[in-house]
Amino acid sequence: MKKALLGALAATVTGLATLMGAPQSAEAACVIRVESWDVLWIRQRPTSRSSKVGAIPYDACGVRVFWGSCRGSWCRVRYRGVSGWAHTRYLD
Repeated sequence: MKKALLGALAATVTGLATLMGAPQSAEAACVIRVESWDVLWIRQRPTSRSSKVGAIPYDACGVRVFWGSCRGSWCRVRYRGVSGWAHTRYLD
């Protein structure tokens, strides 16, 4: 009975978070297709013209990607305490 109630509660919370626009669960990803002399920029908004708020090294892994909050080819990310947007072409 407790498991059923907890499962129903978790589903309700997840549904509410989705409706409210909160990012769903994040998956750890690695940076790909970035040259060794370059970085993957974290942007304030989902566009390449937006301000840079952080950088992710070309060989980094452990980038938290909120796939449920993507806008086109951009997804919300978090890396070492910095949150923003990154282009999915460079994440796997």
